[in-house]
Amino acid sequence: MGTIVDDGVMPPRRRSGNGGVGSSITGEGQSDSWKKGKANVRRIVDQFLVSTDERKKLAGSPPTFDTITADQACNHKLYEEFAGFLANEYKCGAGKNKDKHLKAGPALHYFNSLGKQLSDKYKNENDKTKYFFTCKDVNGSVVQRSQEQHAWDHFRARCQEGRGD
Repeated sequence: MGTIVDDGVMPPRRRSGNGGVGSSITGEGQSDSWKKGKANVRRIVDQFLVSTDERKKLAGSPPTFDTITADQACNHKLYEEFAGFLANEYKCGAGKNKDKHLKAGPALHYFNSLGKQLSDKYKNENDKTKYFFTCKDVNGSVVQRSQEQHAWDHFRARCQEGRGD
């Protein structure tokens, strides 16, 4: 193994392409870009929830991100349907990828953001939500596949259908 030498000099700070403009940290510890990203995912979830009559039942009334209850947030069907929606139905609305399906990376990011936002909102609601969002049972044993594993199943299927990245 090589030797690591710490000369006490910090490496130069990397800046985003915009010189750090628009990415200030707020009092809650979240950057403006992170808040915009979360809002974008909520917008996409809202589109998803009204896309079919079956999906409308995955949230409260009216079916929006904000009306998803703790019990609904623990429903595997919500995540399976959302992964399928991202992989097969949702198309970018603007930019260079307008009218194209999402690539797997951004789709997984949106999928994980949904899980993270619902986890942050409900993981301490009760034992059901606590164990659902940690994929464990009351003894601490892993009992279910992670949300990301479910999402990957949908993206693999999409790729096999010839619509993949």
